[in-house]
Amino acid sequence: MGFYDRLKQERLDANQPDTPEYDACVRETVAELQTHETTSRKPGMLLGKIQSGKTRAFLGITALALTRATTSPSSLRRAQRRSAIKR
Repeated sequence: MGFYDRLKQERLDANQPDTPEYDACVRETVAELQTHETTSRKPGMLLGKIQSGKTRAFLGITALALTRATTSPSSLRRAQRRSAIKR
């Protein structure tokens, strides 16, 4: 189970499940961030009104991005190479 799935399960267990709209927003944002380069001069940003769910969205975006980064074929190949080198 990846970071995002665990986060969603924790929220469900706390009786605070994510809405389908929230989930779609998180997935769309991560897809956008993966296709656009960000730098210190041109960062990816999350904007919203006070108490609008920015922190919740940021945690979801971070969890999904980490899940994808650690389960993508290229990251798995790198981990396998590191493991082979250590042996």
